[in-house]
Amino acid sequence: MKNNKNWLIGGLLAAIVVMAVGYAALSQELEIFGTAQIDADWNVEIAEINEVTTDYAVTEAISSTETTATFVVDLQQPGASAVYDVVIENNGTINAIIDSIDFQQTTNMADITFALSGITENQELDVEGSHTATLTVEWDIAGEYVPDLTEEVTLTINYVQN
Repeated sequence: MKNNKNWLIGGLLAAIVVMAVGYAALSQELEIFGTAQIDADWNVEIAEINEVTTDYAVTEAISSTETTATFVVDLQQPGASAVYDVVIENNGTINAIIDSIDFQQTTNMADITFALSGITENQELDVEGSHTATLTVEWDIAGEYVPDLTEEVTLTINYVQN
């Protein structure tokens, strides 16, 4: 019996030593060294704006910065309209997606409407790809006549990384 007790105590001590060595081996600090380089370029921008048609309207000015385009249009009478194509290109190395599309106008007249076709929110724009958006500015034919009506429209297309 005494012999079995000694074996039991010896076995327990051996188990404790094995567990201590195992704990020490597994609790060592692991250090990983390395470097990574990402070569990415974000370059989504309006490449060109073309006047498609005008009907009783005169384009006074068109300007753009990256993803914002501003149009100044002289609408001569109710029923007047102007149509523009806006080409947006992804010349970067990261795919993009349209996050939002915003319009602002200077007159805030209810009779002046805007329509945008060719692009929608959540639409993807791949690297080296392009979108063509068509913007129509129109004075409702039944709208109130206002002499010398000049409308400034700002179109902003916000892109984010896809």
